[in-house]
Amino acid sequence: MEYAAERRIMAFWKRDIPAKILPVLLVLGFLLCLLPLPAFAAESASSRVVRCGINAYPGYAEQDENGVWIGYDAEMMETIAQSAGIILQFVPIKNMSEQEMYSALEDGTLDILPNMAVTQARQDRFLFSEYEQGYTGVSLVVRRSNDTVDYGNISQISRLRCGCVGDSTRQLLAGWCTSHETELPLIAYDTLDHLLAALDDGEIDAAAIGDDSAAGGVYRTVLTFGQLPYYFMFRKNDLQLKNAIDSAAASVFQKDALFEQNLREKYSINTDAYVFFSQQEKQYITLHSSVKVAVVEHDKPYYSMGSDGSPTGILPDLYEKITEGTGLTFTFAAYDTQQEAAASVLSGEN
Repeated sequence: MEYAAERRIMAFWKRDIPAKILPVLLVLGFLLCLLPLPAFAAESASSRVVRCGINAYPGYAEQDENGVWIGYDAEMMETIAQSAGIILQFVPIKNMSEQEMYSALEDGTLDILPNMAVTQARQDRFLFSEYEQGYTGVSLVVRRSNDTVDYGNISQISRLRCGCVGDSTRQLLAGWCTSHETELPLIAYDTLDHLLAALDDGEIDAAAIGDDSAAGGVYRTVLTFGQLPYYFMFRKNDLQLKNAIDSAAASVFQKDALFEQNLREKYSINTDAYVFFSQQEKQYITLHSSVKVAVVEHDKPYYSMGSDGSPTGILPDLYEKITEGTGLTFTFAAYDTQQEAAASVLSGEN
């Protein structure tokens, strides 16, 4: 009996079950073919074209005669993109306001926004890279012709009409004001170009900007009030791209610990020195244009006399550079010992 029952069950399975479920399986297979493949299969981070915003500025991002983007920001992003295996497309954003850049990132016009400082409002809305893209000192600058404000003079600075762009700069300056028990009302501008135009036109007296924006000696720094790291910023739902960039950046920085420093040197970032003086400093230089320096005789490599009878060594070279920047002239008074040289300074002889 049991054997007969088993034979009937097996016969039913072989005859009826395939006939009933085969159409169902065929329909399921057809429907699966219609479904989109997961995003990582259809467009992996290593094959997608990534649109990265780029803010044109000398030394950081500019196009050469062939239209190729070069500079600190451009080369860093290209290097990271190559390590990640993604195809990078730069999109100029210099003339965009902050809100326009946010909208472009959210609607897919851009996939990455560079040079973004971390704020709580931005963190609530976007993702940030784990590694810094770079950093900038944040300074208060005035027009180059304005010599009425001494560097760091809080009383003079507090009377300035100031402008800035972005919440991060405003928060840094507000923190400095709080710690120095002073107030500095700020006028907000939507772009750096508008801010600097207002400064040039005399609409404001000073601008709070990254120190790289004051390059070229166009403006004079009267206060440095913080250092601001900046990062790559991504859409909230694009964790895949963020992870790809983070992994690639980690690989780049691990292979070359001096990568960022070398880029800064390559593009002369923060290496040019521009010397500015207030009215009081200019008057002092005019009245004390010649300075005597006490040195130790036969003190190579710091100081000695060359075969032509002129001073040579580290100290003469240093003071020659100071002459170039200030207009001061230096003469050297040589002594047998360090104690004698120091005593001559204390006595006012030098």
